[in-house]
Amino acid sequence: MTPYKTFAEKDSRFESHHLQTFAEVQSRLIALKNDGYYFRGQREASWKLVSAAQREWLGKNLQSRFCTIHDFIQSHVDYQRSQANAQFTAQCSQLNDISVLSTMQHFGGPTPFLDFTTNTEAALFFATDWLQAAGSDEITKWVSIYAWKPGDGAATASTNDLFNWEKIIDLYGGLDAAKEYKTLKGLSTLFIRQNTGIFLQITNSRLQRQGGLFLYSSAALNASKPYEELFEGMTAAKVVGHYEGLFLPKMVCLNFPKSLVPEVATHLQGQRITKVSLGLDTPHWSEDVYKGFLKTL
Repeated sequence: MTPYKTFAEKDSRFESHHLQTFAEVQSRLIALKNDGYYFRGQREASWKLVSAAQREWLGKNLQSRFCTIHDFIQSHVDYQRSQANAQFTAQCSQLNDISVLSTMQHFGGPTPFLDFTTNTEAALFFATDWLQAAGSDEITKWVSIYAWKPGDGAATASTNDLFNWEKIIDLYGGLDAAKEYKTLKGLSTLFIRQNTGIFLQITNSRLQRQGGLFLYSSAALNASKPYEELFEGMTAAKVVGHYEGLFLPKMVCLNFPKSLVPEVATHLQGQRITKVSLGLDTPHWSEDVYKGFLKTL
């Protein structure tokens, strides 16, 4: 998807804050964390919030191979399970589509999930590591950290319908269907906490060190939209009469200049936040399996 060219274009999508000092960044992150927000760092402020599965679907023209993006994802999950059973068995207490997708996300396999974290230091790391040089456009001189807050569940009276996947298990009465990808296909927007419930007991070092959880939207996948286009600021308090859509407040976006990166790096070193501490020094084996999957098409 085409990156944002200017902040004027981007800022309409978010509750945007342009912070000039690292002290401002830290203060805002702490306040948001205390208010129950989750975070995602991206090293380019121009990048839209797009899952790896969406990038592959559009970038590799997989529409010529699969009827829908969901067919592509399901076929890929099935292939991963057939080729890397030992790795998934070592990571997951139960093997199912959701636990496999979760593990794939950590080890390089493209999934429909967007990574977020409860750990503000991890978000800072991902926003500033592997940094690219600033370009000529003003927006390329900044990085971004995104933040969203869980809601009350899918209900017309809710002011925030971003709810937890575990509620789906409750809706299905604990049936096996709750852990199959086809169940997610019918859900518009939700988040998935890892290492919760009976289906997602996952034991990989990346998960444990990064405090990871995922944002998922079949609505974004079906429409080939970036995730932020679903968060339009619609809440029940702003609606008169009946409204059939989702109540999803705008995401918060904290932008800060790349010139602060050395200061951020010094801070992270002091907190002992490194690739090793976040578990990123281990092989991306699921990415290798995906390359084998592409060869079968």
